[in-house]
Amino acid sequence: MITQEAVTMARYYFGGRAYVRHNRRRQEHLAALGLDLFDKSVLEVGAGVGDHTTFFLDRRCRVLSMEPRLENCFLFTEFMRGLAA
Repeated sequence: MITQEAVTMARYYFGGRAYVRHNRRRQEHLAALGLDLFDKSVLEVGAGVGDHTTFFLDRRCRVLSMEPRLENCFLFTEFMRGLAA
């Protein structure tokens, strides 16, 4: 069962300035590696709230994201619906 408190805490943690900055640096690093990531299949284990999912989607990847925490899944779904709107 998912609680509003768990969702609020996850939103606070994943929306924090330090967390967002850290993920931007991770994505910059991935991009700088020069890996051929276009049109690949990606298994994203521990996807959190989907912060890195769009990095792969922007490269036309097919992404299967897995996340065990219900509150993160809720925020992930919310995030992806926002992208589709």
